[in-house]
Amino acid sequence: MKKAIKFMSAVALVFVIAMQFGCLEAMKLDVYNSAIKQSSDPYMLQKFDIQSVAAISANINPTYGPWFVSLLSNNINKKANYEGGLNALQQAHLNFDPTADVIGRKYIEAAKGRGSSVKVYRPDVNEVLIKIAARSASALGYNTTFRKFSNWDNALLEIGKDGRIISALARQQQVYTGSSNIQDMYSVVIFAEGIRQFENMTGNNVLTNGYLRNAE
Repeated sequence: MKKAIKFMSAVALVFVIAMQFGCLEAMKLDVYNSAIKQSSDPYMLQKFDIQSVAAISANINPTYGPWFVSLLSNNINKKANYEGGLNALQQAHLNFDPTADVIGRKYIEAAKGRGSSVKVYRPDVNEVLIKIAARSASALGYNTTFRKFSNWDNALLEIGKDGRIISALARQQQVYTGSSNIQDMYSVVIFAEGIRQFENMTGNNVLTNGYLRNAE
């Protein structure tokens, strides 16, 4: 009898967890559908819809807004997690190529799919983009215990055939060092209103001096 009760309790717990997971996924879908309706760049937003993100990695958690898609990758630098603290994490991240990870490749593919080119820019451009992303309460999460770095990464900018900036991909590293060292990465695709804000905040000299190369 006791075994039967334990089994039934376990089944009930699994059912509750499944219901909660289903509700969470439904909430994400509602937010995504709302963002699609409000977005003036549904093409880019749709390239990072829930199913597309799940297809490239199970370790990426998307958040949607009318002018951005925020993609959280948890604990990306596992090799540097056990010794060396912040310095080890930062040194390991020096080898990170923003055009070569799954998000960068997906972004470049999406931009080129509509006839645009993609250019790589220095971290000072990335920092401006992250400041814009931070204007949305949900774009960079709510973690107050992690240190946040916007100057570790280069940015990607999508340039249209007319020379205008259409979208951008910026990164922020969020790091915890202590009994364990953890590095989470937010990759934020910014478009529409966010890009207009970026253009208003950035002089031509910043883009000229910040340009590194074209993304292949």
